Amino acid sequence: MRIACFAVFGFVLMQGAVLYGQTAYVAPYYNNKASTVGESWARGMSDVIRSQGEANLRNSEAAINVEEARSRYFDNRLKYTQTYFENRRMNREYRAAERGPRITEQQAERIARERAPKRATTNDLDPITGSLAWPRALTEAQYEPSRQKIEELFQARASQGGAIGMDTFRDIQSAADELLTALHANIGNYSPNDYMDAKRFVERLQNEARFPVG
Repeated sequence: MRIACFAVFGFVLMQGAVLYGQTAYVAPYYNNKASTVGESWARGMSDVIRSQGEANLRNSEAAINVEEARSRYFDNRLKYTQTYFENRRMNREYRAAERGPRITEQQAERIARERAPKRATTNDLDPITGSLAWPRALTEAQYEPSRQKIEELFQARASQGGAIGMDTFRDIQSAADELLTALHANIGNYSPNDYMDAKRFVERLQNEARFPVG
């Protein structure tokens, strides 16, 4: 009996040893854990190095993106500035083309003379008596007060040979301005030719008051 018991006990111990050896051998493979301190340290360093590399890569990509954004910003600013000044240049050229060539000093003087108010002719004003030949539009009754005042002033001018004082000159200008204002207020009552004839007649009288008779 004793021998049998020892034999059974020995068999159990052997099986346990075999099972223990198999478990100790398989466990590291299934649990994927480091079997030694050195391996654990190596794995930890590897993770640190890998994390640092990934961080450096991300930082590098971010820096490249920032630099590209800055480059695009400056490119856009440059294009905007170039476009602005190009548009200004084109606008100047367009306006210059619309105006045409610059006139010379002689041409400017000739144009000024042509546009200057004309003096009254003998068909407008009798230099001896000072009587006026009013155009058709100004013969209406509504202009009679202004006509009468202007005629009296030019008759006085004729009697003095055109040597009128500043007060008389101002009176002529004022009476003529009032007549022009009234004429313009009734512009719709006249044809373009009648209106322009009357307007230019009064303007010639205003200019004639600046000169002596003759």
